[in-house]
Amino acid sequence: MPSKHDILLLQRADGADTHHTRRIIIFHAEEEEKQAQTLLKYIQNNAEMKNIEPKFKIGKLNLDFVDPEAIGYCGERPGDSSHDFFSGAIVNGYVKDYGLDGELPMLCAIQDNARWWENVK
Repeated sequence: MPSKHDILLLQRADGADTHHTRRIIIFHAEEEEKQAQTLLKYIQNNAEMKNIEPKFKIGKLNLDFVDPEAIGYCGERPGDSSHDFFSGAIVNGYVKDYGLDGELPMLCAIQDNARWWENVK
């Protein structure tokens, strides 16, 4: 029986569906803070992000990247619009990808007690 941090994935192979179980990993508190601070700096210092409120909950996006230094992140922003979720990648302490999502990505793992991160003005 999968635990609460396991997810059952369906994968198509040669025209047939097969089941695979993959462990979903969450950020530990220190990892969450490090990735959140990196994302806050990115939002604050990027002119293209001026309309994005710098407040969010962040979690780990459990994707296998080609670059072994890449860390997938995902999260949610406050509100009720169709773009209140996001995902991307951080490589060597720099945001390399950021995108808005219509729903929380399936492989996103956010701690139950995740905090809201925001820039204090």
